[in-house]
Amino acid sequence: MKPGAISLSGVTAGYGTRTVLNGVDFELEEGGMAALLGPNGAGKSTLFRVITGLLTPRAGTVRLFGRELESFSAAERAGLVGVVPQEMEVPMPFSVEAFVMMGRTARISRWAGASRADHEAVERAMAQTDVTDLRNRSITELSGGERQRAVVAMALAQEPRLILLDEATSHLDINHRLDIMRIVERLNREQGVTVLLTSHDLNLAASFCPCILLMDHGRLVAQGSPEEVLTEARLREVYHCDIRVRRDPEDGAMAFFPVIRK
Repeated sequence: MKPGAISLSGVTAGYGTRTVLNGVDFELEEGGMAALLGPNGAGKSTLFRVITGLLTPRAGTVRLFGRELESFSAAERAGLVGVVPQEMEVPMPFSVEAFVMMGRTARISRWAGASRADHEAVERAMAQTDVTDLRNRSITELSGGERQRAVVAMALAQEPRLILLDEATSHLDINHRLDIMRIVERLNREQGVTVLLTSHDLNLAASFCPCILLMDHGRLVAQGSPEEVLTEARLREVYHCDIRVRRDPEDGAMAFFPVIRK
């Protein structure tokens, strides 16, 4: 049996005297695709910081692919985990191709420069995200959807085994949200890349992710399929509002509707 891509055991973490995560346990299998959901302040971003090694837990163990996280060097983590943030500040007008090449930083020799393998990885990443035709455009001139596809391409150029998307579609319209999610789903299915994403879009998460992790007040309160986790009773308890759960009559997809007026 393969070790889990991500395995957390009794993880407690926070900032200063404030505890944000409290005894979190979960495992995401290699090749899995899961959504980490919960209200603001639930601990989702802190959990991502723990998984990427940016925040050291006060207690508990974090393993990536069966190996304790603290045993990885920063370069090893960079080659293993690709991160797609909500938004990325780009201080200089890099071309899209140069921007995507930045994803190879951990693999490029300091003295030899980019190799043929590096250029091939960049070409594959741009093709997978449909930004090849934008290669010579400045990253600062792109639309929101184009720019986020370029950010995904940069993460893919790392050739990671695990991709973390932290609210990566929240600033996009529905069409571009679907574009990003379809790209990520295809990578998961065709290449076996493990995916963990955070989102406030319950509909999108339930449609694309067979595994749902639901957090509240720094604890993991449920893990399982969308049907098992995203019940009306549990959503009311976690989000403190009434949310109706329905099925699309045509394709059976789950749909979530907040009760606006009682």
